[in-house]
Amino acid sequence: MQPVKNARHFLCQQSEVIFTKKTASSSLAKLSRIKFKFVNFHHNIVGPEWSTGGFALADPRHHIHFFRSGSAQITHEGVTTEMKPGYAYWTPCNLPVSRHCEATFEEFILTCNCEMIDGIDLFQDWPERRHLCVGPWDMDSLPLAWSEAPLSLNTLMQLQGQLYQWVGQYFGGLDAIIAHHALMFSRYANVFNWSESRLGANLRVAELAGIHGTSLQAFTTAFTRDLGISPKAYLNQRLNQEACQLIVNTNWTIKAIAKHLGFDDQYYFSRFFTKMNDLSPINYRRMFHL
Repeated sequence: MQPVKNARHFLCQQSEVIFTKKTASSSLAKLSRIKFKFVNFHHNIVGPEWSTGGFALADPRHHIHFFRSGSAQITHEGVTTEMKPGYAYWTPCNLPVSRHCEATFEEFILTCNCEMIDGIDLFQDWPERRHLCVGPWDMDSLPLAWSEAPLSLNTLMQLQGQLYQWVGQYFGGLDAIIAHHALMFSRYANVFNWSESRLGANLRVAELAGIHGTSLQAFTTAFTRDLGISPKAYLNQRLNQEACQLIVNTNWTIKAIAKHLGFDDQYYFSRFFTKMNDLSPINYRRMFHL
């Protein structure tokens, strides 16, 4: 049998290269560094107690509301969005919003962070962030998959894939955002490396200031200005992330996790964890443990 020559010629009449690993190496490298970190996923049936009484509140995590029944409103800078069944809504992190509800509504809500640098969200200081209606969702089939405890890997991958699609569609200027965070990482690389090597409840901001070579006040001011998050909030975020992964990915007791993370006792650890996640360590493990 004679070898087939120019086999590619018989596969298509015309072929045009869109990108290769070499031509898109910069963008592919940026993409590989963007990570979604899920914090929790709830099925909620709530009523007027959800309202904030006219006060604008913000949260350091992204909230994605998959609205199922009823109605509620979210207001940001005078613009009110009516949340309706069958649609998903995204409230970015650090976005001060007031919530309004006069009757019972039902939703699934996912809270997460989107990071390139552990503990620092890409969009926490994004000037264009706003409350978004990101599109419809399948109310007939998805709740069946979401009723699992814990959620399957397939379901989590679908959720994560949907988030990447929405970020690409609605969050403009990603190249500039990534470039900014890359610059900040290089500026504070010694601080990040030090904090990762000594992460625990007993790590103090003063230590980070010393590593950076400035006074505590100067370091706190510069870090907050450059990264949109205070050093203390950054340490709490990283400590919480480490706690979450230990609770989900190990069989350690809560007491052992508290000790490993440098807390004086299990009680103080549980208070910290519950404040950060709106779930106790035990309930978080029940929901997400593999």
